[in-house]
Amino acid sequence: MNPRHTVHVWGVANATPDSFSDGGELAAAGGLAARMSSWGPVDGVDVGAESTRPRATLVEEDEERARLSAVLLPALAAWPAHLTLSVDTYKLATASWLAETIPAHIPWVWNDISGHWREALPLLARHPHVQYVLCHNPAPRRELAGAHMDYALSGDVDEMLERFFAEAHAGLSEVDLATRAWADPCFGFGKSRAQNLSLMETLPALMDRSPWRRWVWGVSRKSFLRDERSTDPRDPITREVLDARQLAWARRSLEKLREAHTIVLRAHAPATLAALRT
Repeated sequence: MNPRHTVHVWGVANATPDSFSDGGELAAAGGLAARMSSWGPVDGVDVGAESTRPRATLVEEDEERARLSAVLLPALAAWPAHLTLSVDTYKLATASWLAETIPAHIPWVWNDISGHWREALPLLARHPHVQYVLCHNPAPRRELAGAHMDYALSGDVDEMLERFFAEAHAGLSEVDLATRAWADPCFGFGKSRAQNLSLMETLPALMDRSPWRRWVWGVSRKSFLRDERSTDPRDPITREVLDARQLAWARRSLEKLREAHTIVLRAHAPATLAALRT
């Protein structure tokens, strides 16, 4: 692995009853603090309160906020100083509430899976302590972010992503926000199985060509990693196989990179990626 890289691992914690891999498990595990303690060493935690898998049920703002209040807020009082908090939401009102609610001393990241970065600029300007993850999502409007597979695009996925991230980097740089942002190709969002598999091979070269040097990778237990689309990702053996495939892909991709990058690996089982942390 290129020694110039910085690699962080974030654990994924879904405060949802219907997430494709761990829906409903967070409450059963005794809360976010218990889940985090079970992971071993991690650099961050990514919390989401609405599943964005295909055909998932839309969650209204009040319900999303109630789930985050129940799961996240109790953990903030004793939040570890070294741990980055990432919260996954496409709703502007939820992100604004989080910016006002999360104490300023806690480093946190708005993981905006909408792809509509221009709409995020006013909030980021008001809250300089908030960092931002920009997701490539082809949904035409922010409120349709969860229905991303209804807007999947055909064509060369590399060209689409390269154009999207170049434009976003230029726009964020104009308002001095690029240094607070991360680029996420958002595997599985509005992309076909073939496009996802192609992107897994070509992403390192795309990253080296891009002006972005901070990236988030999220392939953890995604359906396109499965040999059979009907395999249940909650099955323990299936999970082991998918986690091993994620590790093999991440290691291979890190070896392919020629430029220095800072990379976050999101994982439902972050311990499986511990050897890649730097």
